[in-house]
This record gives sequence, structure tokens and C-alpha cells, in this order.
Amino acid sequence: EYQTPLAVMLAAIETLIDHEDFSKQEKDHYFSMIIREAKHLEALSKDMLLLSQTHIIKPIYDTIDLNQVISDVVSELNMIFTDVHVHMKSSNETIDVSMGMQHIKQIVVNVINNAMRHQHDHHIYIYVGKDSKGAYLTVENQTNVLVEDDLAHLMDPFYKKASKGYGIGLTIIKNLLSTYRYHYVLSLKEQRFSIKINFWSRSS
Repeated sequence: EYQTPLAVMLAAIETLIDHEDFSKQEKDHYFSMIIREAKHLEALSKDMLLLSQTHIIKPIYDTIDLNQVISDVVSELNMIFTDVHVHMKSSNETIDVSMGMQHIKQIVVNVINNAMRHQHDHHIYIYVGKDSKGAYLTVENQTNVLVEDDLAHLMDPFYKKASKGYGIGLTIIKNLLSTYRYHYVLSLKEQRFSIKINFWSRSS
């Protein structure tokens, strides 16, 4: 994961060194390339740090309104994915979950970011509800790259089917849920991929 951006940066730097006569426009092109890859490395490093920390964190049982967290996250991500339409449906005005705010927000950010980044038709669907066992969140998006066999590996570190992302976000979700003994269900039907997160333990 580190090799590709580093290779691009080195190639750009070497090109600039070898072509001192480049115009300002040509130089700016390579400088922009270096800055872009540096930002990729920064984001990857942050994700790697977070991934390493998910193995040692302790659960925090605060009462958090899942609807509010989702609304805040969607507002933030919509500034990045401006061409993605979010369709959200909730069974109640307030859906409480028992979790630390930082942990629940990280899960919601990662699962919605994953859907927005990999959707195929500019739409994602979010369903929030509560049944007799507890609260749940389902996020769906249309995909053109996943097959059924991928489902067993999607939560593994660095597993990905597209060039977008680093293959870490879903692993962070898996590790955080494991800390709380919460769980998830993945499904793929007619190229519609969904992740359902159950905010209750299997022993509930």
C-alpha cells in the first residue's frame, strides 16, 4: 500500500530533477502529483494507526443517538462526495446505542464512506431501526465489482476489489464491533451490496 504512492512521488521528483527546463505549468503538474500522493500516505498512515489501536481499546458504554451520528457524518461526507445521493430511513426519531461516541462515529464514517466511495449509480441507502434485540444500521449500495466469494474476505486487512481506498476501513469496523461483542452481516443480491451492523451482542 505504501509502495505505489512512494513510487509515484519518486518518479515525479526524478522527472523534475532531469528536466530543469520544464515550464511552470509542467512543474506545477508534477508538484501537484507529489502533494496528492503525500496526502494519500498521510491518510493511509492515520488508518494504519487506528487499525493498530482497535486491538487494544476498551469498550465505553455511553448512550448515543445513532440517527444524530449518521446525520452528522452524512453532512460531512456530502462535502466530499458531492455527486452521491443519500437515501435514509429510520423507524424512530431516536435510536439509542450503547457505545463510546468516538467508536460509533468511526464505524458510521467508515461504513458510509465505503458505500459512497464504491457505489456504481450515485446512490446509497441507509436504514436505521431497532428490534427486540437492539439497534441496527444497514447501508446499501450498487456495485459492479463484487461477487459472492468476496464476502468472506471483505473485512480482512487490505482486501479490496477496486483501486479506491486502502482496504482498511471495513477491518476497523470489524475490530471495533468485536471489542463490544457486536456483529455484522454482509450480503450481495443482484449486485446490491449491504452491510448490516447489529449493536447488540449475540448472547443478548
